[in-house]
Amino acid sequence: MFAGFFPNQRPYDRLITAQVVRSLNNPLVFAAGNHRQPATDSMIEAGLFPKKGIAWDYPLARDPADFPSRTLQPGPVEIVYAGAMSNAKGVADLIDAAIALKRDRP
Repeated sequence: MFAGFFPNQRPYDRLITAQVVRSLNNPLVFAAGNHRQPATDSMIEAGLFPKKGIAWDYPLARDPADFPSRTLQPGPVEIVYAGAMSNAKGVADLIDAAIALKRDRP
């Protein structure tokens, strides 16, 4: 979940944005949310697969239950978080999920 535009003007911005977009386009990531449609469009312009971009603060037509469950492939798992390190942003949930993933994976 993001809340801003994906900068794409400076070479540094393009480098960092490309790394984020590459991670978001991973098959295990089913969606990437951003605040409002223009910010979501900036993600798509930066290379995000259009079907993955979801603008929030709009009524959503998608529901996670509409997508099939996936099984993780063997190997390392990379978790990407961009945002304020606060409980309100769900950081504690992310940490709990990472712990559960480590505990439950062989």
